[in-house]
Amino acid sequence: MRIIALMQHLDRRYQFFEWFAGAWQKSGGMIKRDIYLPRKIRALFGRPLGVAVRKSDRPKLLVCGCHRIESCAWPWNYQYEIVPVMWDLWPGFYEFFAQFIVRNDVHYVFCTASQSVRWLQERFPSVKCTWLPEAIDVKSFPAGPRLKDRRVDVCCYGRSAPQVEPALKRLAALHGESSIVRRCGESIDELSEMIRNSKIAICFPRCDTDVNAADKARGVETLTQRYWEAMCSGTLPVGRAPKELVDLCGYNPVIPFSVDDAGMMENLLKHIEDYQGLVDRNRTCAERIGDWSARMAIVRNAFRES
Repeated sequence: MRIIALMQHLDRRYQFFEWFAGAWQKSGGMIKRDIYLPRKIRALFGRPLGVAVRKSDRPKLLVCGCHRIESCAWPWNYQYEIVPVMWDLWPGFYEFFAQFIVRNDVHYVFCTASQSVRWLQERFPSVKCTWLPEAIDVKSFPAGPRLKDRRVDVCCYGRSAPQVEPALKRLAALHGESSIVRRCGESIDELSEMIRNSKIAICFPRCDTDVNAADKARGVETLTQRYWEAMCSGTLPVGRAPKELVDLCGYNPVIPFSVDDAGMMENLLKHIEDYQGLVDRNRTCAERIGDWSARMAIVRNAFRES
């Protein structure tokens, strides 16, 4: 069975797609480098012309995507059997993705959200749907100094967590705005540097932070790469751990945040050395199971078991 991963031309926001393809290649898998086409053109043609040429002997192409999977799969769906590897498959995109499965005669799907996998299995019993926990490139997030030697108190980047804002405002009033970082740069190197120089990283699943009407998560709780980034960097994750992460690690690597404890953040920082053992354990755990190389056996086994 010939299985190839597509090395895609994407902007820096989708670096994690490249991490997946790179891990596949390092594991001995084949890759195909994408041709450059503007995403607007791909989106224009990808959906209306997305009907695959149905041949059972076509090689399988692992294509990373999220809600715009059709623009990533086109025009390769005419030559290959598309196998979507889906990030951020929230309930708001379920029906759209269901149409993609039908149009492209999809037989295999990998999804980073286990709850979305269950929905797919119910909707498409004949499609092999496999949970592929989100991961990172561990070497991109080296461990920083010991917690007590770090210059930033709290790193709060990406999606905002409204439940933490009162505590952060209180902390800023005591230690100054410079003690909290909300933007970590544009590149992976800038992000990595900021996290490993921070004592605490705010980590919540998206279902806890989506408070607007659109609410893409709609109750789907899933592990995202932010947890691995903090754990690899030796930073203390504070917020809430999704069940997927607790199950994978075998323990809870996140300090639960309590909105009822007004002085919680200051107390954590005051006793930050007490948590060095936990972040060391988190780092060891992330090195063992947080890298995409640890997921390649799941991909291969999914095809063997079909």
